[in-house]
Amino acid sequence: MARLQCGEVSRLPRELRAQVRALPIERRRDVIRALRTGTAVNDPRDAPLVVSWARWVQTQKWPRWLLPASRPRGARAVVWLLHAAMTVAALTVAFVYFWRDGGVVRWVALVAFVDTLVTGVWIKRLVLRTRWNAPEAERKNAANVDGRSTLGDVVSPPSRS
Repeated sequence: MARLQCGEVSRLPRELRAQVRALPIERRRDVIRALRTGTAVNDPRDAPLVVSWARWVQTQKWPRWLLPASRPRGARAVVWLLHAAMTVAALTVAFVYFWRDGGVVRWVALVAFVDTLVTGVWIKRLVLRTRWNAPEAERKNAANVDGRSTLGDVVSPPSRS
């Protein structure tokens, strides 16, 4: 496999996942925690992995209303809270509409409503934390890379010794 330069991110998602899965469970948790919280990893061998993953996260383009690149502050935070309130209101109206139909449909609607509120909020929180903290994770872990200019050891398949 060709060595990838630091700026090359086109094929990284699959290779990054393979590298993370090849790590022992404690190091895997540390890499994911470092990316989500914007901190440095405990093991410097994992720093290039966090740097390349953080760079990949930062290159992904999403609509700003769906996934903003930075944490909203001030008026943008108010707009985001209104957006969340309108989403919950729309789901509530849809739920009430399905509840009136009766029968099995109401219980399917109840399960979908609760599942959307619980898991949707949890997953969105994880995704937003990762996106917002990726630049900080890259900065803190880049210091641990020790000036290496290639990430070939990060994206090559793990050796089976």
